[in-house]
Amino acid sequence: MNSTTTPTTDLRPRYQTHESPESWTLWVEIPGCDESSVELKLEEGSLRLSARSAAPETEGPFLLREFAPRTYRRAFRLPEGIDSGRIEAKVTQGLLEVRLPKREKDVLSIPIQGS
Repeated sequence: MNSTTTPTTDLRPRYQTHESPESWTLWVEIPGCDESSVELKLEEGSLRLSARSAAPETEGPFLLREFAPRTYRRAFRLPEGIDSGRIEAKVTQGLLEVRLPKREKDVLSIPIQGS
């Protein structure tokens, strides 16, 4: 058997979302990734994800190699009303969780004048 080099594979990760009265939550599958390999950017109303997993390293040639580094990329269009200053994200066992808090709604009381 010969060792082979497997090229990097770009993937579009699967996700799911949930809305509560206070926030939206986004979960994205990024197996093999930890917090140091994930990049999130908020630009022009979109959340852009880039993440990279690594194949296990070993000394000497592989007899068979099916693991490949993977690059995950996806952009998510965000709804109006996100409080961008309070966005939180964490990675746990290859699952990225992004909490997108909603902005407080401004309520303006309008005084009523008599005649």
